[in-house]
Amino acid sequence: MTETLDSIKEDDSETETDASRPVAPHLPVEIVLRIVYFVREPKKQATLHAATLVSRSWYSAAIRDLYEKPRIMSPNYNRFVTTICPSINPHVRKTELAGMVRALDLSHIIHDGSKSMTARLLGRVKGTVMVFVAPQASFGINCLAPLSKCQNLKTLDLSWVSAPISMRAMLHSIRHLSQLTSLMLPRSAYASEEPPNADSQWPLRLEVLRINGNLRRSTVEYFSNLPASLRYLCVDNCPQAERSVVEELIGYVRHQLRSLHLGHNMRLESGDYDLVLQAAPNLLRLTIPLDFITENFFAACIIAGLDSAEQCPLVSLTFDASELEVGIDKESDALFCALCDGGLPCLRQARFTTRVWWTKSEKGERDMEELGEYLEALDREDKVKSGMRAGAYLIEAYDFCRNDYLEDCMTESNSGFA
Repeated sequence: MTETLDSIKEDDSETETDASRPVAPHLPVEIVLRIVYFVREPKKQATLHAATLVSRSWYSAAIRDLYEKPRIMSPNYNRFVTTICPSINPHVRKTELAGMVRALDLSHIIHDGSKSMTARLLGRVKGTVMVFVAPQASFGINCLAPLSKCQNLKTLDLSWVSAPISMRAMLHSIRHLSQLTSLMLPRSAYASEEPPNADSQWPLRLEVLRINGNLRRSTVEYFSNLPASLRYLCVDNCPQAERSVVEELIGYVRHQLRSLHLGHNMRLESGDYDLVLQAAPNLLRLTIPLDFITENFFAACIIAGLDSAEQCPLVSLTFDASELEVGIDKESDALFCALCDGGLPCLRQARFTTRVWWTKSEKGERDMEELGEYLEALDREDKVKSGMRAGAYLIEAYDFCRNDYLEDCMTESNSGFA
C-alpha cells in the first residue's frame, strides 16, 4: 500500500496540466485507492480498464488490479498476449505488466492460441503467477518446461487439457514446485502405460488432488507415494475405474484424508461404496453418489460405531446421483437411524443435490426439514463448533470442472475445519 501511495504521488507531481483540455477533478490518493478497491472483481475488468484511462494517478492505482486476475476470453486473448509477450526477440524490453499477473485462467480459450504461445506466456509470468488454469487445446508437452519454473504456483488446473501428457513427464516437471497445494490432473494423463520411476514424485506440500480420466489398474501405482500433506481427494469422471482400483487408491491415503469426493461416472455397481467410511476412517467430509450405495452404507456405520471405541468423525455428508435418478428409496429414514443409533455421532450437515429424485416429492421435503431441525439441535448442544452451517440442504449438482469443490475445501481449510 505504501509503495502504491508513493507511486501515485510521484505521478501526480510529474503531471503537467494541458490548458487545451479539461482537467479531471483532483481526488486524494486514499479516495482513489478506495474506489478501485470496490471494483477489483474480474467481472468488473472493463471498469478497471476505464479507471486506468482517467489520469496517471488513477492508472497507478488500478493497473495492478487489472492484471492481477485478468478475465481472458477469446475476444481479448490476442491483445493480452501481445501486451504480455510483445516479441520473441530477446533484445525487446519485457513489459512490467507480466510481473503483475497472479492468476492466469485460460479455460475459456479453446481454438485461439497455440502450444508455443502458452509456453511463452508461462515463461513471462513464471515469477509471480500463483494460479494457472490450462487451456483445452493449446497446452502440450512443450509447456511443461516453463511450468516447472513457476516456483510461486499454488494452484494448478490441468483438467481441461486434451493433448496426451504422460504422468511420468508431468510429475517430473512439477515435483519441485514447493508452493503447490492444489492440483487437478488432465484427463489424458494416463494415456501412456509406462510405469513410474525415481523421478515420479509429487510436490511435498500438495493438499488437494483431483483425479479424472482413464484411471485404471496399470496407472494407479503412480499414487502410491502421495505426500503426507494430502487432505482432499476427488475421483470423478473415470469411466474405466473399477472397485479394486478405487479401493487401492483410497488405501494409499486412508489415514490422512479429511475430505473425499467420489463421482458416479465409473465402472461400479450398487453397494461398492458401502464401506467407504471404514476404508477412510478419519474423513470429516464426504460426497458420495447414491448410485453405488445401499442401506448397508448406514448399517455399516452403526455396526462400526458399536464395535469401535473411536467415533466416526464425519461432519458433512453430501449425496449426489447420476442423471438416471437412481438411488435407494429410504435414505432419509436410514440416515435418521444412523444418527440416532450412534453411527454418525459427529454429523451436523447433510446435503442433497438436485439430482436426488426423492427430494422433489412432498414427503422428501418433509424429511429434509425434520432432518435439518435435528442436525441444528445437535449443533446447538455442541460445546466445540464444527465451523460449518448445520442442517439439511438441497444444492445444485456439483460441477467440479468449475472448481466448486476446490473452493469449498479452501474455505474449510482457512476456517480451521481441517
